Amino acid sequence: MTGVRIPYNALVVVADGTKALFLRNKGDGAHLDLAVDDVMTQDNPPTREQGADQPGRSGNSVGSHRSAMEQTDFKTLGEEKFAVEIAEKLYKGANKNVYDQLVLVAGPNLLGVLRRELHQEVTRRIVGEVPKTLTGHDVGDIEKVLRVH
Repeated sequence: MTGVRIPYNALVVVADGTKALFLRNKGDGAHLDLAVDDVMTQDNPPTREQGADQPGRSGNSVGSHRSAMEQTDFKTLGEEKFAVEIAEKLYKGANKNVYDQLVLVAGPNLLGVLRRELHQEVTRRIVGEVPKTLTGHDVGDIEKVLRVH
């Protein structure tokens, strides 16, 4: 997002696989003043806490060859489901004209999933993307990071 300023009243979504902050820029493009509009959360513990202890095994009907199956990555599935929920919320907001301009801030993997899930009505409003995970920071720290981009 280098060189892109976050306009007045733009919606800034700062997300990871378990939390999404919906922030509104009350400042101008040169001086950020982010205020929290909404927060979404999802309980998504690590896969080891969600799945079975051992991955399954498959046997071959010919011979004695057996192979282990990969364990389902429930954490990644949960993050993808959460991205779909974020995309749905953004689509509803776009249809209600809740925002005209949007900046997405998320880790590269989540950004990729979001891009895939976003409706065209939402993507046309995107004015910038920042591939960083900032949900663990307070709003003041998020403003500092976004100022340097």
